[in-house]
Amino acid sequence: SFSVNPAVDILQHRYMEKVAQNNRNFLNRV
Repeated sequence: SFSVNPAVDILQHRYMEKVAQNNRNFLNRV
């Protein structure tokens, strides 16, 4: 992420981790 605000970087990182986890759960269900 290219944000100047470190808080936004943290939020983006957490969001990407959540998305990745959701993708893994989806793949496991299929």
